Amino acid sequence: MTYKTVLVHAEAGPAGDRRLGVAAQMAAWFDATLVGVGAQPERISVTPGVGGDVSLAMYEATQQRRSADLAAARERFEQAAGHLRTDWFASDEHPDRAVISQARGADLIVADRSHATARLDDLVLESGLPVLVPPRGDALLAGARIIIGWKDTRETRRAVTDALPFLMRAQHVHVVALADVGGVHPNDVARRLARHGISASAEVVARGKGSIARALEGVAAHYSADLLVLGGYGYSRLRERIIGGVTEEMISDSSKFILFSH
Repeated sequence: MTYKTVLVHAEAGPAGDRRLGVAAQMAAWFDATLVGVGAQPERISVTPGVGGDVSLAMYEATQQRRSADLAAARERFEQAAGHLRTDWFASDEHPDRAVISQARGADLIVADRSHATARLDDLVLESGLPVLVPPRGDALLAGARIIIGWKDTRETRRAVTDALPFLMRAQHVHVVALADVGGVHPNDVARRLARHGISASAEVVARGKGSIARALEGVAAHYSADLLVLGGYGYSRLRERIIGGVTEEMISDSSKFILFSH
């Protein structure tokens, strides 16, 4: 199992360069095609008989800006991709809807923590794909040591399966259940991974008095891991963001890469 198509949203400005760089790294790792999505929704429409020439002029100016932004986004995408195999889609949808739409032809999404672009919670809950989220800063993923935050649920089991291409590259994978969260000891998970030829171990650790996010961050630091694999949970209709019991603190403050799967 591997990833053969990596999907990423591209922007006209430098805000998305970190995301593009990580996506290009993943495409190179897995010998995958890098697919860029440029999304610039139409923000103005022309109503017949209302505004006349002024309305039409505003519409034309908006379309020109949209075309220029899409061209700039594609240029930044191609610069990041270098000699990788690429594909490109331009959309008039909002970024989250455009990426989710193109997810039907992809294996992995690279996103980030910015709510100004494709919304992370929407991508995790609706795309049907694993979503890799880089931390802030410019570090690239090493992936030599990986922590699986285990909770005995469908979502976490799916996350382990979706993460196999990363897990099979790792030197060691540590499956961690928090004592008051995981429910069962994850030894079976480690044995499953071993059958794939993955060096894996498992343990239950005390959560302590802090948050789940802080506990997982501490475990990752202890094992010198830079990637966390987590199941993604949520209730989209109510817009509750509950990602594997890990609060917004993990999304906004974690110093690790996170692979979410729902």
